[in-house]
Amino acid sequence: MKKKILMVCESFGGGVFSYVSQLCNDMVEEFDIYLAYAIRPQTPDNYKEFLSLQCDSALRNIVRIYPYDIAPNVDTTGDGVADEGSLRGSSEIVASRIRDEIQLRVEEAGIEIVEARITYLAYATEIAAIMLQRQQASAIIDARKMIVDGAVGMVEMALDRLSKNNTVALDDERKAAMVSNLLVVLCGNHDAQPVVNSGSLY
Repeated sequence: MKKKILMVCESFGGGVFSYVSQLCNDMVEEFDIYLAYAIRPQTPDNYKEFLSLQCDSALRNIVRIYPYDIAPNVDTTGDGVADEGSLRGSSEIVASRIRDEIQLRVEEAGIEIVEARITYLAYATEIAAIMLQRQQASAIIDARKMIVDGAVGMVEMALDRLSKNNTVALDDERKAAMVSNLLVVLCGNHDAQPVVNSGSLY
């Protein structure tokens, strides 16, 4: 037969509920635990419903501050200075702020929030489509930048080697034409069509 333990709590404020819950769970296999407590106005009748409402409210309050992706001239910290905060790139910061916001709302009920994270976030169809277009445009721009950087490097290398090896002497006009042709070939979306010039270079 298990021994019986009666625990008396004045109220569940200030984190008492979390502490007592953990304590009872640790001893329940060896003892029969009985808990007597007083109810004050701050103590919710339904903890799950109360916590759910506060989580929804805190989540909306924090999420509205952050854009989905990095956007210019957006202040997410409240210091008056634009930063690069976003739901996509600042997940740890966002999660921390959500946890703090929920904790502030449920502290009087004696609930301790250990961790809070966004597991699912849905947008309206129109907004989601625009966000997708923006991501695709950003990816295309980044790819183009990489292609142009590589093409310019290859053109510079070709001119340097022609000059060092004295393969052919080109004036500024011919160099400009060569640079233009190479960049068109290297940066184009389609394969180049070779053209053989059977006449004089000049």
